[in-house]
Amino acid sequence: MKYQFKLGYSILLLFAVLLIESCESNIIEAPMAVISGNSQILEGDSATVSVRFDGTAPFGLSYYWVGKNKIKYTRYIYDINNNNHDFKIAPDTTTTVFAEFTSTRFGDLGDANGQAQITVNPVQYIFNQTLESTNSAFIHATNGLSSSQDLDLRTQGGQFDRIVFIEFDLNTINTLEDKNRYILHFWLTRSHPQGASAGPGTIEAKALNGDLNTSWTWSSQPTDTSLELIGTKNFNTTTTSQQIKFEYDISAFVNKSLAQGENKIVVRIKEISSKGLYYIGSHTFSDVTKRPGIDVQLRRGI
Repeated sequence: MKYQFKLGYSILLLFAVLLIESCESNIIEAPMAVISGNSQILEGDSATVSVRFDGTAPFGLSYYWVGKNKIKYTRYIYDINNNNHDFKIAPDTTTTVFAEFTSTRFGDLGDANGQAQITVNPVQYIFNQTLESTNSAFIHATNGLSSSQDLDLRTQGGQFDRIVFIEFDLNTINTLEDKNRYILHFWLTRSHPQGASAGPGTIEAKALNGDLNTSWTWSSQPTDTSLELIGTKNFNTTTTSQQIKFEYDISAFVNKSLAQGENKIVVRIKEISSKGLYYIGSHTFSDVTKRPGIDVQLRRGI
């Protein structure tokens, strides 16, 4: 009986020792983090910041930087399972990235220190070429699709409405870079007396991928939901001969189209407020400087 008691006590003691060792092996270390990674970038680019974690994964990190107008940007990354990790930020001015604190999934907070100096160098956009329109036309609510040197533009909500479409071929871009800027331009070349007396108006530009379909009718033309808004511009004509140049930055649309493998785009021009009658210069307009186009500008460091 005495030996049985000693044996039972020994087993219990061994179990307690193993349990303590198991608990000790599962102790979660308090996390620590240090960030680093000085770099120089061009305005609009991203910089890489490195962080070194110590402790028990997974890790999280809170960090911040100060941008233009002293605006503070705070970000948090989490579920990092590696001790070494890189992340990217795109500051709008030269700045320093600071670590605030680190943490684990279990709620344990730890110290974080270090910093990353990011120098943002200014850029300029240099004119490279003008993409000329490959086709243009307007759709009349009653008479269908037409093309001429002057493209009719009017929105009254009736049978005399006209909408302008302008086509461009992105295959004609000579220097294709992912940071190019693309500026659409076209001209209001003259106004009907009903436009010159209509008061302030608004020109809306929307775009879609594909060709200008010469079989489009008023009922089969692209719907608003199939078009992407490029922008709106207010204007006011007081004489029939007044000419106005319209410009829109369509970089985001063009870059997205190129990334999707689309080579043709069509811009829809619509007057949406004055109800006057106006004329837009077409791709065959007599004055070549007033024809629609897209200026391609290349980004370069200063």
